[in-house]
Amino acid sequence: MKRNTSSIMGSTTELRRELREIFFPYAGARGFAADLRLQPRSAIFRRSVGSRVQMFEVQWEKYGA
Repeated sequence: MKRNTSSIMGSTTELRRELREIFFPYAGARGFAADLRLQPRSAIFRRSVGSRVQMFEVQWEKYGA
């Protein structure tokens, strides 16, 4: 019997899993390195382009919307 895990997981667990499995590799393929030191609140992605550093951050709301 398969258990309904949505009732025992947090509301963002499935979205976080999808980001790790799909979006993180997508960003990595474009030269971005993930900095996960601030997990689970945020993930920062950086890459060097010439003499500049490009970055973006994925943030989670603490209390939800």
